[in-house]
Amino acid sequence: MARLNYTNRKIDGVKLGAVVARDLRKRATTFSKRSDALRDSAVHEVDLNLAGKNLTDDGLRELVHGLEDALQCFLDGNPCTKLEELNLANNALTARSLALLAPVVRLAKYDLKDLDLSDNKIEVKTQEEAQDWELFLDSFSGCHDFRRLDLTGNGLSGPLPFEILARVYSSHAPIDPTDLQGERLAAEAARHVNGDTDGFARGMENLTMNGHAAAPLHDSLLTPTQFSMSAATILKRRCGLRSVPYIILSDTALSDSGALWLSYILARHYFPQQLMSPLKPGPVATQLEEYRHRNNCWGLVYVPNESLGSSGDKVMTHAEAVRQELLGISEDPMAASVGSMVHVQAMQATRRQVFLRKHMGLC
Repeated sequence: MARLNYTNRKIDGVKLGAVVARDLRKRATTFSKRSDALRDSAVHEVDLNLAGKNLTDDGLRELVHGLEDALQCFLDGNPCTKLEELNLANNALTARSLALLAPVVRLAKYDLKDLDLSDNKIEVKTQEEAQDWELFLDSFSGCHDFRRLDLTGNGLSGPLPFEILARVYSSHAPIDPTDLQGERLAAEAARHVNGDTDGFARGMENLTMNGHAAAPLHDSLLTPTQFSMSAATILKRRCGLRSVPYIILSDTALSDSGALWLSYILARHYFPQQLMSPLKPGPVATQLEEYRHRNNCWGLVYVPNESLGSSGDKVMTHAEAVRQELLGISEDPMAASVGSMVHVQAMQATRRQVFLRKHMGLC
């Protein structure tokens, strides 16, 4: 992965946004002109770090234009740029920036793993801000391998932002960690490689997930590289907000009314260990592990939030208890890595699906 770190650059704001956009376009163009041998060995996965550079909405607009151009640059059906991580922490971004980021998230849906928007100025109070927030959240509906969305330190006070979050979350395809349709898709992929394209197309159209149509894989953005990466696991990993292992909402001015909406999500959000494979030891695994040790939150992190009153705290505590009861989890004291901290019984997970459908209409 190419780690493009601009945090030590002397320039910032709109000027930096334009410089990064230019660099991304140049990088994509250079990659497209490489010989086949050099292209195969080139690194086109990108980790972009722009934390604390005072981009503002105007600077982000410049950056987004460059990202869109780079992400839409293909050669022989292969993407010239794969955006995996984007750090935009502490850049004075508002809800307007969320609308700008939505197309980028959609373009990077097969590769994006981490988006850090912490310590910005994102608020959801006006109708326009609400629309931007909803557009942004819904852009994750097609993300297949997304790992963490960090909104720490933004002012999401009141019920509106969490009402919208709950509504969008509910609209995304349900998931079931016990689902093994990814293996079926792998078989279809093997047939496709052997030339049975008609059978593959029919199989793709017929694939469903818990009664819902599987995310379409036949759009123009599905390149051979993306197909080979995702064919065997795309359904197994699921997609949308329901499949995001870590959603960080610490210090977001969470109110009691907001907690009520968030509790609906918490009660049905699967644990990270059910949504992602164990990570190799390293900085990422350590950081994700810290979330649990620091605030005892599993995946959906809402602590600390000093604005949360006793009523809201009780609601969230009850939702967490319901979540653990329905999932039938127990902590593994011998666990040493992310992914092995929780024992999950498949039967309990299935019971949970049935319970939610029958009594709460949540799946």
